[in-house]
Amino acid sequence: ILVFVSGMYWVADSMQEKKSLIKVDSSSFPSFKFTDVIKQVFFNSSKLPKKATVVFHFNSTCDLCDKKGAQVSKNKKYFADYNIIWCSNETKDVVEAFAKKHQLSAVSENSYVLKYEKNQFFEAFGSSAIPGIFIYTPTNQLSKQLDGEASIKSVIRQLRHASKEGS
Repeated sequence: ILVFVSGMYWVADSMQEKKSLIKVDSSSFPSFKFTDVIKQVFFNSSKLPKKATVVFHFNSTCDLCDKKGAQVSKNKKYFADYNIIWCSNETKDVVEAFAKKHQLSAVSENSYVLKYEKNQFFEAFGSSAIPGIFIYTPTNQLSKQLDGEASIKSVIRQLRHASKEGS
């Protein structure tokens, strides 16, 4: 039993050490490649148009995420001039269904619905909170990180601010 307990402590300690080694620069837009489920290609963040950007980290079973999807779709005219990115680690079919339900690809010509694997989102953005909202300036600087309870008006206001901030 003592060997088992010692082994479990070593595993837990090793995992904690690995987590502490992951340092993410969350002050600027990260470089990453996730799968775009709508366009069926790899999305390369370095090719993103130089506009203010909002990233929504979501899960289809999250009520707040579902609400955000509906609100963004309903208020799409306010998002037309920005990069809108939705990220989830759910299956391609589930992510695709969420996107279709909320017509996310119609929100902006620069709308992206992305699927990532395992810890890729955390490794890129330094957070795995769901829902999570990240707003960046056109020069790729983090302007604001909001929690999922932020109102859609707040998201729009922060996007406008970020757009002016990066000009």
